[in-house]
Amino acid sequence: MNSNIFICELSKENQDKIKKSVLKYLIKEGYNINQIKETLTSVMENRLWLVEEIIDINQLKV
Repeated sequence: MNSNIFICELSKENQDKIKKSVLKYLIKEGYNINQIKETLTSVMENRLWLVEEIIDINQLKV
């Protein structure tokens, strides 16, 4: 099940985990540095984003 969430509402620890997971995914998929920066900015700057296409949000629960 996919969930839309506001990344900014998560703990700093979970925000960091998401950022790392997204970064690893983008590198693995062959994105260039500009695409990576743009995507990470989009993900982390309070935008509603479908994170479960890249990471399993349940793994982040503390």
